[in-house]
Amino acid sequence: MFSNRIKLATLFAAAALSLAAYNNARARKALAPRLKGRTLRIDGVDLSIIEKGSGPPLLLLHGNGSVAEDFAVSGVLDLA
Repeated sequence: MFSNRIKLATLFAAAALSLAAYNNARARKALAPRLKGRTLRIDGVDLSIIEKGSGPPLLLLHGNGSVAEDFAVSGVLDLA
């Protein structure tokens, strides 16, 4: 019985370390240098604009609680 507890504790410790490593990698990626853009004021509202690539313009909108850099981190910006 004691052996099973040690195995279970080892399994939980390994899972915790894996999740910590994953979280660390995602945090480093999120804190990577921000995209350079410009700000445009329209009707008193500041809009951040990031221009990248070539071809016809594509407008990507994000909701409250996210930022334009989320498109870059997720890979959507490169795919677009």
